[in-house]
Order: sequence, then structure tokens, then C-alpha cells
Amino acid sequence: MGLLRLLVIVVVIWLALSVIKWLRHRVIKERNTRSAPEVTRMVRCAYCGLYVTSDEAVRAGDQTFCSSEHKASLNRNHSS
Repeated sequence: MGLLRLLVIVVVIWLALSVIKWLRHRVIKERNTRSAPEVTRMVRCAYCGLYVTSDEAVRAGDQTFCSSEHKASLNRNHSS
């Protein structure tokens, strides 16, 4: 009976270590497959100097603005 008990304990320990090794491998693989966050170019508003992402910026010629209001404000200031 003692030998059988020892054999069961060894098998349980081996199974536990195998599951832990499998879980660690899975976590490492998951970390490696995650893609890096996409980097977006930032541009400066010609009116207030605020930086916004290039896809959110409002453009007028070669100038960029953080909003259509700032674009309109700059145009009004140049008109007067």
C-alpha cells in the first residue's frame, strides 16, 4: 500500500507541474502575440498650439487646427 501511495503522489506532482508549465507557456505566447499599439502622428494647432492626432486635425492649406472653430477664428483674425 505504501508503494502505491508514493506512486500516486508522484503522478499528481508530475501532472501539477505539467499543467503549470503549460499555463506559463500559454501566457508567454499570448504576451508575444499582442501587437504593439498603433503610433499616431501628432500635429500642432496653428491657432492655440494644442497637439492633436493628425486624423482628428482640421486642415486648411498647409496649416492644421484642433477644431473648425479655431480654423474659423484664425481666418477671421487675418481678415480684420
